[in-house]
Amino acid sequence: MQKLTRILTYELKTSFRRPSFLFITFGIPLAALIIFLVVNARTAKSPATVEKEAEPQLVNEGYIDPGGLVQKIPWDLPQNVLRAYPSEDQALSALEAGEIRAYYIVPADYAQTGKLVYVRPEYIPLSDQGAQDWIMRWTLLYNLVGGDMQLARRIWQPAVITENNLSVQGSELSGECPMPGYTCESSALLRYLPMIILVFFFIAIMTTASLLLQNMSKEKENRLVEILLNSASPTELLVGKVTGLGILGLIQVTIYLGTIYFIFNRGRLALNLPPGYAIPPEFIALGFVFFVLGYAVYAFMMAAAGAMVPDAKSYTSTSMIVGSPLYIGYICTLMLSFNPNGTLATFLSLFPLTSPVVMIWRLVHGDVPGWQLLLAVALLIVTVILVALAVGRMFRAQLLLSGQSFSARRYLLALWKPEVVTG
Repeated sequence: MQKLTRILTYELKTSFRRPSFLFITFGIPLAALIIFLVVNARTAKSPATVEKEAEPQLVNEGYIDPGGLVQKIPWDLPQNVLRAYPSEDQALSALEAGEIRAYYIVPADYAQTGKLVYVRPEYIPLSDQGAQDWIMRWTLLYNLVGGDMQLARRIWQPAVITENNLSVQGSELSGECPMPGYTCESSALLRYLPMIILVFFFIAIMTTASLLLQNMSKEKENRLVEILLNSASPTELLVGKVTGLGILGLIQVTIYLGTIYFIFNRGRLALNLPPGYAIPPEFIALGFVFFVLGYAVYAFMMAAAGAMVPDAKSYTSTSMIVGSPLYIGYICTLMLSFNPNGTLATFLSLFPLTSPVVMIWRLVHGDVPGWQLLLAVALLIVTVILVALAVGRMFRAQLLLSGQSFSARRYLLALWKPEVVTG
């Protein structure tokens, strides 16, 4: 037990010395939390204050109309926001005096060409100057239809479309969106939330498990593994590394899930979430279950690969080969966004090598039958036990110290018949 603890402590210390690990684990969530608190503090102002700040500030502008098209200004516009000038010289003088911010020139043949000249002192690409050109366009339309306000409004907005999406169920038809997913039209964040959670769990499992393979490949290359084997058995080395990196992964997932849970449940106004929406606590609990089991499966598989990788140069390609089932599940899920309960999505959420990410993706949608959830967990537990036993049988000193190149065939053979490879 003492030797196992030393290996575990060694893995923890090594990882915590990495700036990249500290930044990913603590820096990114902290930055997200700070941004959220700033945005939330701003949106927490009184509705009147927010509405006042959001109201566009109109500026005075002028126009020259030599053809006499503009007979009167629409009554629904603010007074003096659009001023008439008999000549461009007078409009330019008013502009230089600061009486107006810009002016329009309406050519005599505007009704035939539709061309309009807009003059302002300077051009600023990111400025909101010119954002009120709708005032001049509305004035021209109003006069083109002879001052008929109702007709002008109908032309300005020819149709008000009410869309009924038959693929959206229940309260989503009424404009609400209690569940995330592609059918959520009222909130872009909830619409893409399943994909965000999917990517997070995929990265969390793969980076943590791959870190074990990376560490072992480096230790074999610099011959540190020989020192470790002199102070601990291969089994203690395996269990210590898997447990140590598992603790690091749990710390990372706890911080990320905690941050997500806090932001979603406290920032409904800032995130523009529908009333009544909150991430249920049971999702957080299930997230831990699938991360731990998914990590355990791939950590043992990566450990087996690490025992066979001769040097650190083979780390990336080997990680891709061993993690290919999870990659396939991730890619398939991206293509199944519109059918989370289809046959293929259901199968991938039950298959142990893809279920850690696909089932979480389906859980965010919130409509996974209980029996499928229990079956996925049971299959994952069985897979963890079988993989751990297989890796334990092949994790031998002679294999750890060998310098043979890695291949998928030799890897699978080592898991199935370790005596053939290590003998």
